[in-house]
Amino acid sequence: GDGGDEVFAGYTRYLRHARERTLRRVAASRLARGAIRRCAAGMGRRVRSAVHNLTADADRAHYLSVAWFDPEETRSLLAQDTIAALGDHDPFDVVARHFARCDSADRLSRGQYVDVNTWLADGVLCKTDRASMAHGLEVRVPLLDTQWVTAMAALPARLKIRAGRGKHAFREAMLPRLGAEIVRRRKRGFAVPLDAWFAGPLRSMAWDLLGSREARIYRWLDPGAVRDVWAQFDGGRRGLGSRLWALLMLEVWARRYLTAPAHHEDSPAYDPVLAPAGAIA
Repeated sequence: GDGGDEVFAGYTRYLRHARERTLRRVAASRLARGAIRRCAAGMGRRVRSAVHNLTADADRAHYLSVAWFDPEETRSLLAQDTIAALGDHDPFDVVARHFARCDSADRLSRGQYVDVNTWLADGVLCKTDRASMAHGLEVRVPLLDTQWVTAMAALPARLKIRAGRGKHAFREAMLPRLGAEIVRRRKRGFAVPLDAWFAGPLRSMAWDLLGSREARIYRWLDPGAVRDVWAQFDGGRRGLGSRLWALLMLEVWARRYLTAPAHHEDSPAYDPVLAPAGAIA
């Protein structure tokens, strides 16, 4: 079933984007955007993130909706040397190039086009291929047949999303074969319980790697900022599992391919408050 959400607009974010487009018209003027952002400045991170999304242009808002770290949080993680080396680099540029190649004016179609060329190609299909090849399986993706995708791309938005539900045309086409109970049930994704893992089986290992003076990531990142992410998670804030996972995977990658440790004088040492029981300093 890989590709069904991208081709038929099945992700819940497509529904959210449709609602946001209505709200974004209210904040269309520069004066309104500035006033809304000033009002949200003293509020919580989630409110500030939502407001920033609503006051951004539609293409950038799509990028912000799928990013694990928003630009402000990403910058706060970086060491000063890294910030200087990056100059005026904007990570949105990678997504912007795909938006520029899309010749559709329809916002839903533009978002789908970008997701097919980024999230699907570099994420979903990549892990499907790795997982299947690791077990000697040949996996096929019939919903991504070239002629099929090309034909379905021409569907108008009303046949993709209707009555607050995605994949409308696909659901209706499958109704005679699968029945209403299957076709009309609520969407269930393949979410990985990262928060539960970092609170449980991955906790000690993650701290041993990220909390070590030998950690490689501190050649690029600010140790205090990484420690803050961990502290927020330890303090009960959920939804940070994907960020901890990204940091952990960067560290594992660096240890495999970069032999010299960072030896950064500010690398977080063992902290009995933050470190889980049984962690190795």
